[in-house]
Amino acid sequence: MKNTLLFYMLILILVLFQGCTKSQEEKKQPAAIVASIGTNFITTEELTKVLREFPTANQYEYLTEEGKRMLVEMIIDWKLLSKEAVKAGLDKGEDIKIKLTKEANSSVINEQVLSSAYLQYRIKQMEPVTNGEAEKYYLSHRNEFNVPERVMEKRIIFDSKEKAQEAQAAFKKGMSFEEFKQQNQDVRIKVDTLWLQHTEVGSEMERTAFSLKEGALSDVLAAQKGYYILRVEEKSPGRTQSFDEVKKALSARLQQEREGELVVKIRKDLRAGINININDIILKNYQCKECR
Repeated sequence: MKNTLLFYMLILILVLFQGCTKSQEEKKQPAAIVASIGTNFITTEELTKVLREFPTANQYEYLTEEGKRMLVEMIIDWKLLSKEAVKAGLDKGEDIKIKLTKEANSSVINEQVLSSAYLQYRIKQMEPVTNGEAEKYYLSHRNEFNVPERVMEKRIIFDSKEKAQEAQAAFKKGMSFEEFKQQNQDVRIKVDTLWLQHTEVGSEMERTAFSLKEGALSDVLAAQKGYYILRVEEKSPGRTQSFDEVKKALSARLQQEREGELVVKIRKDLRAGINININDIILKNYQCKECR
């Protein structure tokens, strides 16, 4: 699912990176056919055209062996999706016309625009996730919404055991961690406040914190670097979040998953029955000499 969503997001983002073609003529290598999609082809020239639209950092990602294959697969999808966009009349929309370019050899750029438009068009046709659907999921996956027991501890750390023992005696008489630190500025003392979440196998510090009652003070405990004392400031028992608490985020998550599933189905349906071939040798030897 992550790969599907990444594919979908990448198609939408690529539209934003449409750049201008160079004003001067550049010497180009003869284009070789990297892949065929039925009677259509993808050439090395198209790969270069797409790569030059990417930010420099992204160009190198798609020049690895795996990256080049991902790039070709993506262009295949653009070609198939853009045809569906034309069938749906999306290329006639004013908002799309503005993004389309009439420059020579710019078809692959236009395919990016139309692919994005078609996916958005299909997603808008989807029924949104209802409260009923979200609640049904919640009731059958309640364990996903468990919040583990937590404890907020205040921790003070010393370099020496003697100073830690001195501090513990002062704390038992009512002195705060901050007051002790203020009165002992000649030695290194660190005070932290943090929430700990209960896990099945915790550290000694975690086990100690969860064993103490709220407001209780621990013994002097040895650590890898120094000695520390804990005071439990607050404890929060484990619980299951209510549906109302998670409804908004859950609905958004389910909607995103549904959109991802739609993208997978669209890609699968469009590729069905079409002869798609990728020339592995040409793809492996391909280099983008015009990339930055």
